[in-house]
Amino acid sequence: MRTKYLAIIFILFLLIALASGLVIFLTEEKGEPVVNEQAGAVEKRTEPAVTGPDEVAPTALEEVVKPEKTEAPKPVIAPTEEKIKVVMIISGVKYEAAVKLGGSVYDLMNILNQENKINFSGKNYSGLGFFMEEINGVKNNPAGANWLYYVNGQPAQTGVSNYELKNNDTIEWKYENKSF
Repeated sequence: MRTKYLAIIFILFLLIALASGLVIFLTEEKGEPVVNEQAGAVEKRTEPAVTGPDEVAPTALEEVVKPEKTEAPKPVIAPTEEKIKVVMIISGVKYEAAVKLGGSVYDLMNILNQENKINFSGKNYSGLGFFMEEINGVKNNPAGANWLYYVNGQPAQTGVSNYELKNNDTIEWKYENKSF
């Protein structure tokens, strides 16, 4: 069965090669331009000049027409997304990351989570944003300590999904007793 397919493929290849040769032969016979695919040029051939009964002059190229040079299109480069450097400290462990401009503390935590540096969970409340419930296996205790975050040493005034990070911000998470 396999040899049958190989024979069919070989026959098809042979037919294509013969057809190509026939096209070239017929084109040269009529004196029409022949496309030289290797050089990317069009050649116009002339009939051989016969000077004597047994002499045949070699085929000469009358002209070689080269395609006009066109400039290659310039690649479109998408604008690079501006990133800012931010530091996050959780239970005394320092993490550094680059976050896109306009990113939030929540975005930073997702980046660190994707890099397998931290784990966290929480709930998103419409109108309020994301509320942190657990970081690195330590859960909030409704009757005691909870996760609170600080921006550059000051208690945060907004939720983690709403605070827009600035270049060189230091975000610190502390697990502490705090009444609301």
